[in-house]
Amino acid sequence: MADKPPNNDPDGLPPLSYRVVTQDSEKQEALRLVADSIAQQRQTASAAIIFHPLCLAGLLAMCAGTYHQYQHAGYGTVMTMLSGVVIVYLSFVRFYTSGYIQRAESFRWRDFIAGPDGKEDVVIAAVYGTDVIGVVVLRLEGDEVNKKKKGGAQTNRTGRGIIRAWTTKLRYRGKGVGSDLLHLAVQTTIRAFGPDASVEFDPNHPNSTHPLPDMFLRPFKRRQQKAAKALRQALNHQGNPK
Repeated sequence: MADKPPNNDPDGLPPLSYRVVTQDSEKQEALRLVADSIAQQRQTASAAIIFHPLCLAGLLAMCAGTYHQYQHAGYGTVMTMLSGVVIVYLSFVRFYTSGYIQRAESFRWRDFIAGPDGKEDVVIAAVYGTDVIGVVVLRLEGDEVNKKKKGGAQTNRTGRGIIRAWTTKLRYRGKGVGSDLLHLAVQTTIRAFGPDASVEFDPNHPNSTHPLPDMFLRPFKRRQQKAAKALRQALNHQGNPK
């Protein structure tokens, strides 16, 4: 992945590293990216609404009606009224997508990573110099089962890794950082439970809830498909088809 931020500094550039963060301050900084990713969905949602064929048809109908009503009032009046229609249209979209900002503001990182058994989720961060640019939140669920075999007892570990959040800072997306984080999530799960462990996305991850009708969710569904494909590639790279 030659286009990712460099992990050496021949030209004085900061190094890129990946690590499990354990300090509260580091976790807070990493989980702030998750809150940011929730808020950033507003832009995608706004574009989906603005350019949806039905919405555009409604906007054109309003503009046509406004033009028909004010066409005899002069060019300046017509342009002013048409501009007003567009402003109202965009204001409605802004109001309709404000739920993403509210959800981002209500995100509580410590509550989010607290597991049902009192154990916190694993937080793996991508750090570029001193700047956290990506994060994956992994919950390990499983137990150990002792089974008798010839020659003595052997411990077989069964469990799964649940990816509860996965995001990269906006300016570093598409540079391989997110893929590396998925690979590390898979490796962490396999180290905990062995090669037969499964890894999957949490269906109720922070970016899964949308205050929009299904007709506007096509861009988000495409993102989910790309994420699922990236996880399959990470699993196949580790020799685990699950």
